[in-house]
Amino acid sequence: MKGLTHRTERRYPCRYPRRYHVGALFAALAFVNAAGAEAADWQGVWTYDLDWCMPAEKIGTTIPAPVLYTDEKVTGYENFCEVTQTETLDEGVTRLALRCDAEGEIYEERKFLMVQGDTMWAWSLVEGFDPTMTEFQRCPG
Repeated sequence: MKGLTHRTERRYPCRYPRRYHVGALFAALAFVNAAGAEAADWQGVWTYDLDWCMPAEKIGTTIPAPVLYTDEKVTGYENFCEVTQTETLDEGVTRLALRCDAEGEIYEERKFLMVQGDTMWAWSLVEGFDPTMTEFQRCPG
């Protein structure tokens, strides 16, 4: 067939059609939006004594140890809790519902947190134990 030629030049700078570029753009925007979301003031590495601060990846394996609070878990030495519910109460108090495993013992706990600057007060309600308030300092970095 005379007059038909095979076109070898590419229309786009990469081998994927334009629809993939748009999809990649939306995925990138979603990632930036998620990464840009601020963590709650109670999230981070907290300690009773600032000399105990260490990188978060070592928490749970050495003592003395700080405690790592994230939106999904609370981790201390030989202690791991899954955050099952988070609720912001009046007066800047946050309530965490936790399902914990401490040295093989499974239990549920309600932990209350109040943060002011780099100080956090935490107290728990666990059946059979009196609530006591503990003051923590945020680890630098």
